[in-house]
Amino acid sequence: MVAKGLLEETRADGVRAYAPAQSKAHTVAALMRRFFGRVLEIDGPLPTSAFMGGSLLSDAELEEIDRLLADHPDADESRGTET
Repeated sequence: MVAKGLLEETRADGVRAYAPAQSKAHTVAALMRRFFGRVLEIDGPLPTSAFMGGSLLSDAELEEIDRLLADHPDADESRGTET
């Protein structure tokens, strides 16, 4: 998972510790892009409202996901608009 860039490894006193390489919001945004694009074939804006009201993500994380989805290089292309 370290080689794939999913985790970062640190070593101290012979002990290896692992931490996520990306924030939870970044990971969820990437999963949403893949799932909605490949499985559901949604070409429009992605619905982050599905996560509202739950305890998985905070309001700040939901805002970060919205920003990450909007800032993604394929965002304009996936919405059918040209730049």
